[in-house]
Amino acid sequence: APAFKEAFDDFKPKANINNVQFTSFDGTTAKFDFPEHWFVATRYDFDYFLYQQANSLPNVDYILGEQITKVECSAQAVTVQTDKARIFKAKLLIGSDGATSIVRRQLLDYQASAPTQVAAVRAYYSGVTGVKTDTFEFHYLSEYKSGYFWIFPLGENKVNVGLGLLASDVKEKGIKLREVLLSLVHTHPRFKQRFENAELQGEVQGWSIPVGYQSHPKSGERFMLVGDAASVADPFSGEGIGQAVVTGRMAAFHAKKCFEKNDFSENIMKEYEK
Repeated sequence: APAFKEAFDDFKPKANINNVQFTSFDGTTAKFDFPEHWFVATRYDFDYFLYQQANSLPNVDYILGEQITKVECSAQAVTVQTDKARIFKAKLLIGSDGATSIVRRQLLDYQASAPTQVAAVRAYYSGVTGVKTDTFEFHYLSEYKSGYFWIFPLGENKVNVGLGLLASDVKEKGIKLREVLLSLVHTHPRFKQRFENAELQGEVQGWSIPVGYQSHPKSGERFMLVGDAASVADPFSGEGIGQAVVTGRMAAFHAKKCFEKNDFSENIMKEYEK
């Protein structure tokens, strides 16, 4: 909707990114311009922005401070139970509940395994030198070949710094990602000078990224999965925000069709899967 586009244009806590720089194992670099605008922001700011947009709609209600504990589907309805013993019933459920999706686990009996996940850690730093304010940096390191180290500018002299590796590699080699990240910025020849006077802002955060998009269905009778719940993050880059937005949009269009036809069967959901 144009109103959301205007709101995003006015969303101040974002940095405009115009190109990407790859640095290979041996230090060789290559730079590419993006054909369209990219942006980066903290999840803290961007998630709140999305909340504000949705919460402004008259037909949307947020229920805060309450966790989903049980999800069930039948031919008649989908039922959701919370930890406050409240029960909600609906004709259709869209599971947008992230990498550890309870909707996916309970309705598909599927939990992501190490070979279908990336393990990642992220930190925010200020005072890093040599940062180009409009450039994503991807660094490939011979010590950690199953992923990459990144530096993403956030504006105001801050950067998003992180490391992501195949979860299977982390598990097999006993890699402690938080310790490795801090070691890299202070001791690796490629980074230590750039981080010499840098300051860590807050704590190092870790999470998993499901990239096994072919490993399970994305829907069933009366439900659809979107974003990380559907495991649609890009297995090359680990990027998932764009895919989350696009799959959410696809699910919304398909939900409209389901209501128009009054059909919420597993069969019609196959159209969403395509």
